[in-house]
Amino acid sequence: MEVVIANKLTKKFNKNGIVGVYGDLINLINDGCDVDGIYYEDEYTVKRFLNGFKLNTKRMYSILNYLNISTSILNIKLKNLSKLDLKYVLLAYALINKYNTLIFDYFDVNLTAKEQKELLKIIKKLSENDVKVIIVTNNLVFLSKIVDYIFVYKEDEYYEGKLKDLFKCGIDLDEVSIVRFVTQANKKGAKLEYTLDSKELLKDIYRSVV
Repeated sequence: MEVVIANKLTKKFNKNGIVGVYGDLINLINDGCDVDGIYYEDEYTVKRFLNGFKLNTKRMYSILNYLNISTSILNIKLKNLSKLDLKYVLLAYALINKYNTLIFDYFDVNLTAKEQKELLKIIKKLSENDVKVIIVTNNLVFLSKIVDYIFVYKEDEYYEGKLKDLFKCGIDLDEVSIVRFVTQANKKGAKLEYTLDSKELLKDIYRSVV
């Protein structure tokens, strides 16, 4: 998916800072949030989509610069954009139109490590500029790099709270590779702390063998 607009959030999701959702967008909808997608015509050029029939393009160029989007894509049709470029164009549209509550709905899917790093920078910048951001994904490691507060929807299991307390709540998260590694290692006698940070895991492994 891409960028979704939140017209209204229920109080539980309207937390300070960047909020993470480990689950699906439907979980927010089921909890009473009013969300909407950004609709577009494939045949539109990027410039036509972003600027409509307006003659003043100053804000459009300012937002493109803010997101580090090259103006060279302005005359490309939306249908001819790469998936990543289309995601960022939709984000630009939301900012140009001054939507201040944005949901990144599986935006991180198929991004390289470098692209994820750039995305994290942009999300942090948005939050610092008073844009409310919610990240919905099944990538718990990605969420751990940017969110403090998280909602976990997993079949009949549910958690809401600080990310640092996630492993105290008892939810089985062994589908996450780093968590599964710790679980298997501990079954064989290791005494590793659960973490989503590979660097912290390596430090813990080192401490456990010296």
